[in-house]
Amino acid sequence: MLAIPSLDRAIAYLESLEDPTIKMRLILLRDPEADVAETRKRVAAQPGVTEAFVAQRPDGSWGDHERAANRLLPTLWMVKTLGELGLDKNHRGWNRAVAFLVEQGHIDDGVFSIRSSRDGVLSCYVGLAALIYLRGGLSDLAHPQLDWIRRYQEIKAGGRDRRDGPVDEWGPHLRTKYGGCMAKTTCLVGLLRAGRALALSGNDWAQPLVAAIREAYLERRAMYASDERIVPLAVSSKKSDSWLKPTFPTDWRIDLIEVIGFLTETGPADPRMQDAFDKIAEFQLPDGTWPLRRSYRPAFLPGVERPSTHRPSPMITMRVVEALTMQVPAQQED
Repeated sequence: MLAIPSLDRAIAYLESLEDPTIKMRLILLRDPEADVAETRKRVAAQPGVTEAFVAQRPDGSWGDHERAANRLLPTLWMVKTLGELGLDKNHRGWNRAVAFLVEQGHIDDGVFSIRSSRDGVLSCYVGLAALIYLRGGLSDLAHPQLDWIRRYQEIKAGGRDRRDGPVDEWGPHLRTKYGGCMAKTTCLVGLLRAGRALALSGNDWAQPLVAAIREAYLERRAMYASDERIVPLAVSSKKSDSWLKPTFPTDWRIDLIEVIGFLTETGPADPRMQDAFDKIAEFQLPDGTWPLRRSYRPAFLPGVERPSTHRPSPMITMRVVEALTMQVPAQQED
């Protein structure tokens, strides 16, 4: 039986907060079909969120560059983070930002590109765009991303393909640019984002791919290379374990909480998860909460927490609770 960190005090801490984002996520953790429209309105009214939209450009983007294409990624990070805080397609400013991403970032077949061209289509960004659109209620925009994943996403480990059947050839770009995203071993960052999007889509055809991606992570016990060292995901080999630190917000990068969440959401408990559970327990504070240890803050979103080694973080604690359990007991009435 797997040993996971105790969540009782973490949940009590979260339930004591007035933060509407935390309240919304607790409600949805207990009942994914719950109506949280009023809580989302409270999220949108928070000072940091309203200030962010003051900085939004008329075309829906964020960024200081005069060239619209150079504002594509700053806008993507803002849309991602605002969505994680609780905004969706019902918020006008969030919708305007998505419209900018579509206009500037989608190629002709609707797939997201960081360069508005075929050679800027990368696995991690396609999966991330799919996640953003699905979470925001825009399944029509997510569909081309999911179709790309179905057709082109390799699932390799040690050079061996784990998919049941061949993939189509997208072209040389993924193998020759940006570090070789799909060379001998598929980038685990892109693979995680693809897996989360596929799982969230609920499509029957996606389940074998989700299972293959899940197994690719379980084979690594969530974080190890074949030589038993931590896989350096989007970090230097000298700091290979820095990606394990609880992080919010993220950009294209991931943290260990996200990996654990994917594993617990997509299948039964597995002994190979234990090392990841033990590692996340190392970050837990004496009061049962978790701190924010790393952050990639969107420049135009004021009020986001700053990293600390000892201060409880509402968002990180919430993310760990979500990752370690799919259902928490409802708060008892006095």
